[in-house]
Amino acid sequence: MEEYKQIRYWVNTLPRMGRNTFSLAEVKEQFPQKPPSQIKNALNRLVTTGIITSVWRGFYAIVLPEYGLKLQA
Repeated sequence: MEEYKQIRYWVNTLPRMGRNTFSLAEVKEQFPQKPPSQIKNALNRLVTTGIITSVWRGFYAIVLPEYGLKLQA
């Protein structure tokens, strides 16, 4: 298992491995040294910036760049 320093780096590598979704439990497993509040804050920042979206409580989908573009009028 590769070690990542930040959650966003880990999230950015998931699509390259063919994964577009992940759970809060997977994040906690990948980052056991981080307190739960820090994990939730990092995930909230990723949701706010549009990198991921919360599909269901504790389950997230990565917004791929080709789907993340917003059409401008």
